[in-house]
Amino acid sequence: MPVMFEGGVDPMVADDYMEQVETQLTSIDVTEDHLKIILATYKFTKDAKFWWKSITNQYKIEEMNWDRFKELFYEKYFPASNKWELKNQFISLIQSNMSVTEYENKFTSLFRFALEMVSNEVDKVRKFISGLDYKMRPLLIAQGIKVYSEAVERALMLEAEAKDKDARREQWRQKRNVGPSAEGPSGKRNRGGSFQFQGQQSARSAPTTPMPAGSARSGVICYRCNQPGHYKSECPQTLVNSGACFGCGQQGHKVKNCRN
Repeated sequence: MPVMFEGGVDPMVADDYMEQVETQLTSIDVTEDHLKIILATYKFTKDAKFWWKSITNQYKIEEMNWDRFKELFYEKYFPASNKWELKNQFISLIQSNMSVTEYENKFTSLFRFALEMVSNEVDKVRKFISGLDYKMRPLLIAQGIKVYSEAVERALMLEAEAKDKDARREQWRQKRNVGPSAEGPSGKRNRGGSFQFQGQQSARSAPTTPMPAGSARSGVICYRCNQPGHYKSECPQTLVNSGACFGCGQQGHKVKNCRN
C-alpha cells in the first residue's frame, strides 16, 4: 500500500495518494467497496485520521460505496477551486528559468488536470513545445515531432548542446583575456590582443635615424613616433609611405645612395 497520508493543504499530495491507492487496489484485484475503503484509510495519520474518524460518526461506512468515499475525500483535500487553479497553471505553464527536466516534470504533474484540453498525443506535444524557451521552440516546431517522448528527448539534446557551446565560448573568452596588467596608460588594445601605448610604433615600423650626441635636434621629440632627434615632417614612418630617402628626406634615391 502507499505511504502514510497526513492530510494537509497540498491538493497534489492528496491526488497522488488516491492515485496510488487505486493503482494498488487494481493490482491486487480488490473489488469489494467496503474492503477498498478500509485499505485506503488504513494509512491515514494526523489530520487525515481525525477527519476520517469524524466521517465514520456521520455515515454508515459499511454501506458506503467507493465513489462516495472518493467524493468525500476530494471535497476535503482537493476541492473544485484547487482543481481550477491547477488547470490554469497548466494553461499558462512556460519553461522560464527552469531546466528542460524541471519543466517536463511540472508539465507532467499538471497535465492530468487539463485532459479535456489535450485530447491526443499531437496536442500534448504542441502544448509542451509552446512553453519551451523561445530559442529552442522554433527548432522543435520545424522538426514536426508528433510523439511526446521524442519532443522531450530532442529538447534535452538542444539544451545540452547550448550548454556545451556556452562553456566553450567562455573558455575561449578567458584565453583571449590578457588581464588588466597588460593594459598601458592609454588603455588601448590592438586586434591581436596585446596592448600598446598610443603613438608607439609597431614592430614593423621603419627604423629612425639616430642623431649625434649634442646635436641641435637631440632634444626634439617627433609627434608621430615619439622618438627623439627629428620633427614629424621628417619622421621615417612618413618617409616610408612617401618613398623618400631616410637620410635626407629627398625624393629620387635611397638612404644607401644618399650623398648627404
